[in-house]
Amino acid sequence: MNTISADEHVFVKSPHRTLVFLSFPVLLSLIAEPVTGLVDTAFIARLGSESLAALGVGTMALSSIFWIFNFLAIGTQTEVAQATGGRSPARAARMSSLAFGLGLIFGLLLAIIGYPAADGAARLLGATGTIAVQAQSYIRIRLFGAPAVLATIAAFGSMRGIQDMRTPLLVASGVNLLNILLDAVLIYGWGPIPAFGISGAAAASSVSWWVGALWAAIAVRGRLGLPDRIPIGEAKRLLRVGGELFLRTGLLIVFLLLATRAATRIGADAGAAHQAIRQVWVFTNLFLDAFAITGQSLVGYFIGSGRVAEARRVAGVVCVWSAATGRRQPCRSSCPPGSWRLPRSRSVRFLLQPMGFTGARVISATCVMPSPWQPVAERRPWC
Repeated sequence: MNTISADEHVFVKSPHRTLVFLSFPVLLSLIAEPVTGLVDTAFIARLGSESLAALGVGTMALSSIFWIFNFLAIGTQTEVAQATGGRSPARAARMSSLAFGLGLIFGLLLAIIGYPAADGAARLLGATGTIAVQAQSYIRIRLFGAPAVLATIAAFGSMRGIQDMRTPLLVASGVNLLNILLDAVLIYGWGPIPAFGISGAAAASSVSWWVGALWAAIAVRGRLGLPDRIPIGEAKRLLRVGGELFLRTGLLIVFLLLATRAATRIGADAGAAHQAIRQVWVFTNLFLDAFAITGQSLVGYFIGSGRVAEARRVAGVVCVWSAATGRRQPCRSSCPPGSWRLPRSRSVRFLLQPMGFTGARVISATCVMPSPWQPVAERRPWC
């Protein structure tokens, strides 16, 4: 791993340009997952409102859990960034390997615990009848890919910790492209391959994530090398870093789960509309995350090198760009008469029309969509 001194870092001379330059591939890699969610939604929408509502229940349950474990990426990114700033590549390799291993272990435990709990999770989110059966099947098949998902999240944190923002983009893009291709085959069937419906979408995601995990592991090894040992004792440090984030994210997810439960209990159409709208809403929130993730790497790097003043400068630049971006995003959460045409209504309309949502039904669904505005750098406490 090549290292440069903090004085020579490009951020020192061009802070704003550096932040934007590093944030752009981060944004694209973050967008890749919601784009796949939107594509899955478009595929499943053609199977009917019950299947789409089941997809909403399944993805909400799993994405909530995976999101909670995002502390693996955040903790790993911080540790690797500080090791890089302190010119300690050996420590960066050790912490990266530890996080990757923890991701595999946590994912395996999640699959073991979650498989028998799939039915209860679906019904807890308000699914009944056919919707519950399809959601249960989706969750169980997706859980086979849980170790790969969490390990890949940790690997992304390692790569971003050394300010390699392009590799996570390439891996995420490859995973999602493979997922889209498999969706077309497994959901509808092709030649001798039968149509598996929503179960096919789950299988496509699981296979794609395992390919991504292998790719990410090879990429991390190529940049950081093999560790001389795996510091098991440092696991507490990573978990401690993630404790507060676990609580913050958990509380947010409780709100999203309650919203999904309420929509699903109204009926299949409401659950389907909620799934389409939520995917678009998530998509619009990623601009702030891109600045936050980039800022985290830079802050860790300068703290590791002992340049606290420069780390504070990074935080200030990130907050300025986040505030400016937040002001550019729509702040309305309701639709007064004559002003219902929100910027993302076309996206929602595209996803809902295959199920027969037209005219006022699309307008109503779009109008209840929450605003994508979030607090400045909402994923990071250091602003």
